[in-house]
Amino acid sequence: MFQFTQNESNLLRRRIFFYAVSASDGFTAQTTGLGASTSVSIVKNGVTPATVPVSPSFTHISNGLWYYEMIAGHLDTVGVLTVTIVDALIRTVQLIGYVYSGDPLSALPTFPANFSSLAIAIGGEVTVGTINSGVITASAIASNAITDAKIATDAITAAKIANSAISIRLVTDATPSEARIETGAVAADVYNALLASYTTANTFGARLVRSATASTTNEVSINASNHIAANVHQMQANVVTAASIDTDAIDADALASDASNEIADALLNRNIGGGSSAGRLVKEALYALRNKSEIVGATLNVYDEVDALSWTAAVASSTSADPVTGIDP
Repeated sequence: MFQFTQNESNLLRRRIFFYAVSASDGFTAQTTGLGASTSVSIVKNGVTPATVPVSPSFTHISNGLWYYEMIAGHLDTVGVLTVTIVDALIRTVQLIGYVYSGDPLSALPTFPANFSSLAIAIGGEVTVGTINSGVITASAIASNAITDAKIATDAITAAKIANSAISIRLVTDATPSEARIETGAVAADVYNALLASYTTANTFGARLVRSATASTTNEVSINASNHIAANVHQMQANVVTAASIDTDAIDADALASDASNEIADALLNRNIGGGSSAGRLVKEALYALRNKSEIVGATLNVYDEVDALSWTAAVASSTSADPVTGIDP
């Protein structure tokens, strides 16, 4: 029996299929000839008069299988629908359908009492939405019902298990063969375990860094034969002092390529008296030895490396003094 939705708007779901056989022998497939002259009578819930479509259209699929496509108006009444097709070329065809007020394809099966939702896929596969508490227990599962051979590869992965879905204990109680995890016990057991009990070669216990002494402060001893290499992000104040740096610890090889240039520039830009990098600078004192200088009247002008005036000085002279004839550094 065909099933339809009342006033179906989808033309593909208004089609009613049938086989047409020759009127002469009753079994030869009729593949041509059905069309506007073929009589179609549609009866709703057995009430007459029937609906007789004008110029009906038929489509042949193959080997005598045809379909007739009704209009939405033919499916406007809920109940039993009878479609009769008459043509001189074929044996009379009578088809039965039912029109539902809703979509018959969306109806769900009745759920078992222990399931809140159930989905059945093609092929008989069943998936469960929610299972009531206490439905699945150890006593409800037969021995060997769940084995590794019956679980598909990657069927159970971390992504398929909800957070906190599995809680575990790690303690042996009255049942010697049952190992479980008890909340809080793991951390306490690990931190209270004696290192001397876990020193087997190549185990995590043997590889743990520990104090080189019996001190309970867990300090690590660092020396030339057993040292730790690390990137240091922060140091305590006064950790690096002159007394803590070994002789020749810092040499040219220990400095970056531009470190010496930066140190030299910093020295040249310090005050002659020290204590600041302002005022009379070391580099300015050297201008008079290497750069242009001149005496104009009673003023000495000293220029920088690009011959820009840097500083001046008052010049005192005496006619009885020996004249300066040259300077040869």
